[in-house]
Amino acid sequence: APDLSGTYTMSSFTQAGITLNPPAVTGTFTITQTASSGSTASGDVSLDITVPDGAGGVNNIVDTGTYSIDSDGSWMQTGQATGGASGTFALVGNTLTVDTTTPEIAANITVWQRQ
Repeated sequence: APDLSGTYTMSSFTQAGITLNPPAVTGTFTITQTASSGSTASGDVSLDITVPDGAGGVNNIVDTGTYSIDSDGSWMQTGQATGGASGTFALVGNTLTVDTTTPEIAANITVWQRQ
């Protein structure tokens, strides 16, 4: 599995078919790989994102947790504030796309640029 370690800034956030870009959404995502074995890798994540709340304000989500990936593209993430989520990821150059499909209520696609 690729080493995703680094600090990323949000390029876009898609939820319920609506895609938002900065400055409407902002965020940073830090990944630190701590283990790698064969096709899998895992480590720690921290994120700080701001997204519209749908009522004219914003939601700021700050969380820390863990992640695990497989070279087949599967993604699992746990967070102290956000609980668990799973889906798929793709890294192309320095662009990381995470497509969270479970839980359905939190399904979203985030695109990040590695700094």
